[in-house]
Amino acid sequence: MEEKKFGKHSKKMGVRPVIPENEAKSLTVHLLKAKKGDKESLEVILCYFEEDIELLLKFINLPKEDGLQTLKLALIESILKE
Repeated sequence: MEEKKFGKHSKKMGVRPVIPENEAKSLTVHLLKAKKGDKESLEVILCYFEEDIELLLKFINLPKEDGLQTLKLALIESILKE
């Protein structure tokens, strides 16, 4: 699988900077492919949001692995939902 690198998140207050247009287009393409069942595109999206998921884990009262799986599953479900 080809590894895609997207912009890093701002460390100040956990806010992501504005996504450059080419990056947003690439993410949109992966989102559309993931909705059609492309597993590699789904993996790219999960990797893109990995830092956000790690940040959110701090606010979930679950063991780390359970929280990680819960958040990833919620993201996958929201992508696949029509």
